[in-house]
Amino acid sequence: MNARVFLVRHGEVEHHRADLSLSARGRQQAWLAGQRLAQEIPVSASVAVQYSPITRVRETAEILAASLEQTPARDGVDRHRRCLPRPDPALHNVRFLLAPGREPREPSQVFAETSRARGEFAPAQSAFYQGFWASSDPMGYWLAHEDGCGAEAPAAVWGRLRARLAEIMALANQGGPGHWVLVTHSGVMRVLLRHVLGLDPGEPGFGEIIRLATADHPEQAWIERGARWLPLNLKP
Repeated sequence: MNARVFLVRHGEVEHHRADLSLSARGRQQAWLAGQRLAQEIPVSASVAVQYSPITRVRETAEILAASLEQTPARDGVDRHRRCLPRPDPALHNVRFLLAPGREPREPSQVFAETSRARGEFAPAQSAFYQGFWASSDPMGYWLAHEDGCGAEAPAAVWGRLRARLAEIMALANQGGPGHWVLVTHSGVMRVLLRHVLGLDPGEPGFGEIIRLATADHPEQAWIERGARWLPLNLKP
């Protein structure tokens, strides 16, 4: 069967210097994203909702799933989809690698440690952290600058997302869920779009949706950009 995959950015938070809950506007953005998806996903479809295990992303997934379940499809049929959001580590944001042996952490979880970055890290690593937090576009900074071994490389983030997308496409072909909603971070979405477009398109909006669909070949997919569907290679 043809699978549809929707990558959704989490809703707005007050800032990214801690692992915060959504703002009131972020909760509304999550609800509206679910309503938009309800117009594209048939009521009878099986839907898997997955999320990066970070507070703002989990909350977005939970609100989106509730909205998707309760919003009638475009045919007006008032039946409920069943969506149970589950964590998916493949959707993690870029994670900082503070020191060998330490668990990688999402930037918002280690702001206090990495923003001061004076003497605790090697000079190149410290410079990356300071530049990251000083930038008006931290994810763009990460994509464009050497990290001094202090963060996952864009290729690593793309590698785990690519592997997960390929797995989802295979599962759909084997009779698994035909519709997947993957709630994640802007960095993950930008890595994907840079892979397809050859350049970084900049920061997606809160609640923005990227649409993908299966292709005839198991290691290929299609991604919507603007009014066009572009090929997406999922080979390792």
